[in-house]
Amino acid sequence: MTFSTELKEFQNIIVVPFSELLDNPRGMSFHRGGPIFPTWESQLEVRYCRGGKPSDEVPVAPNKYQELAADLLWCGPVTLHYGHMISDFLMRLPYYLNELGDNKKLCFAVHPRTGIKTVWDLPQWLRDIFQWFKISLSNVVIVSEAIKVKKLFVAPQAEQAGILTNSVGYFNVLERFVSLNLNTYCKQGGKYYVSRAAMKHGKIAGEAYLEDIFSSLGFKVLRPESVSVLEQLRIYSQAEELVFSEGSALHTLQLLGRIKARVTILNRRTGTKLAVNFLKERIKSLEYLDIGTLVFGLNVAGKDCPETGITIPDWDLLRYGVSRLFNSQILIDKCLAKIFVEKDVKKWLQAEKSSPRGNVAGSLEKINKTLLEVNIEV
Repeated sequence: MTFSTELKEFQNIIVVPFSELLDNPRGMSFHRGGPIFPTWESQLEVRYCRGGKPSDEVPVAPNKYQELAADLLWCGPVTLHYGHMISDFLMRLPYYLNELGDNKKLCFAVHPRTGIKTVWDLPQWLRDIFQWFKISLSNVVIVSEAIKVKKLFVAPQAEQAGILTNSVGYFNVLERFVSLNLNTYCKQGGKYYVSRAAMKHGKIAGEAYLEDIFSSLGFKVLRPESVSVLEQLRIYSQAEELVFSEGSALHTLQLLGRIKARVTILNRRTGTKLAVNFLKERIKSLEYLDIGTLVFGLNVAGKDCPETGITIPDWDLLRYGVSRLFNSQILIDKCLAKIFVEKDVKKWLQAEKSSPRGNVAGSLEKINKTLLEVNIEV
């Protein structure tokens, strides 16, 4: 593996658990925790950034800490949000794969609400990712209480929201691990529709009907929550055609280098190009397809909350897009499709009413107004 960069070294530095993480919808910060870097404002190359600009806040200094005589490699926080964990916080790993050993271990910090204190508390999907990269759990340190570490090495983010990922050396390292993980498995191609039909939030209404449509076109339906990340990576690295329902599963492709599949994303949010800066240079053919109208309410801060919305398909728009992309005519039973859609909307709306968002003034009115506009009655 030839991918490397100069790591920045800090001595006798305090690392703290996260006090705020992905909390911007609650009026707090996206990132507050981890190393308390000296001369904080000048440490842009090692702080958490988005679009080339800092998107973190200086961590709160602890009243007490334990001293750890070890050399650690700072990775970032652990969040239980799959997509954010990969796209925002995991992609320093390729810099470190040659550094493990000789008393150097990977360092992650957690927020207390995760309940994570040791590596054995990590979600299985994250342990699968470590297994993919041949990382032993014995080489992972979890910071759930403040520590002062003898030496902390930090690499810049290998991938960053809002910036194009296009490092050939970086892709080469990721592709090496594809080869290592496929050696003992039969290689196969195929076409896959990666569905969110089983999700409670952030889904396409009537997606179970969409699964049938893609099955009729020769696609295998994959619900990613039903298989390991290891298996997903093996499938995606070999597939000829991948269609994703817009969501976190798409970020799994960031764990691979360049892939041969043609990739299509069905937008839940019109005009959105989720992860395009991460995927553009990885994939020869990448297309985003608008398919309908997103219905959403407000979050507890009284602001728009599209991330928990539900998309109502426009079946004519979907038929046109799918026919154009795959050169196949599809038949849609709109009466049957509407039954599937209204069933999903009813469940989603009940969940919205039962959540804290249901008590926010104007939220349900906003939802009902949009549902009337797309002729959905629940």
